[in-house]
Amino acid sequence: MSSRKVCRLKDFDLEYVEQGSGAPVVFVHGSNADSRIWEDHVDVVASRYRTIAINQRYFGLSPWPDKGEKFGQKVHGEDLAAFIRSLDSGPVTLVGWSYGGGVCVSTAVGHSALVERMFLYEPALGTHVEDPARAAALHADRQAMMAKAKELSDKGDLEASVRAFMDDVNSKAGTFDRLPPKVRRLMTDNARMLPLLFAGPPPPQATAEDLRMLEIPTTIAFGELSRDFYKIAAHEAQALIPGAEPVRVKTGRHLYPVQEPAFFSQLLLSFLDEE
Repeated sequence: MSSRKVCRLKDFDLEYVEQGSGAPVVFVHGSNADSRIWEDHVDVVASRYRTIAINQRYFGLSPWPDKGEKFGQKVHGEDLAAFIRSLDSGPVTLVGWSYGGGVCVSTAVGHSALVERMFLYEPALGTHVEDPARAAALHADRQAMMAKAKELSDKGDLEASVRAFMDDVNSKAGTFDRLPPKVRRLMTDNARMLPLLFAGPPPPQATAEDLRMLEIPTTIAFGELSRDFYKIAAHEAQALIPGAEPVRVKTGRHLYPVQEPAFFSQLLLSFLDEE
């Protein structure tokens, strides 16, 4: 059975769910989501590991500690580092998806001693892309992906913004309406953070050289049908992190972890069980 807990950080009560025993595995969710996005995966992984799924600052159902002025991957990365220290269990395995994958990279770059290894699915971070043409393509696709959702968010229609955003991150119309009801509900619950995401500061400058210096066993997975933003970011990160392994998911898109949770969980277990 999972247990809900709270960790008091410097200026923020970080909520998390813990289940299982053994080596610690910390799950870091993406945008307009929270720890609930990992429920199906945790149920599988907790049979072998101590699973910990966190709610990042400004996500979940609890009141915010402020008006959102600290939103950004840099702050979320520092929150994650402080949380890992609070566990007092040594370095952990990080599992990150999308925005959460970028947070994991930020934490690993700034606090590598806290991270034993990482499994990242399409980390939403592109500051490491060196080639100007690929960097421009990544940036253009990110802007196109967010344009409709941002317009709706600016108009105050957050529910419609969530639907448009999920359709566009997956590059397929009707994606949101075909997601499981519990996933749609938690994504809508987190709609209030979308204006922060769209207006937020640029991500921390995790440079190509920063990634080359990482000595953390890492697997980076991506869907063959995913948008250029995610594929470019994943390809470049995998090429830079020493020894990083790529995993290409056939027919996968950005929302693969919740569209095919059983397959994703087995993919994750294969990584975790490697010695």
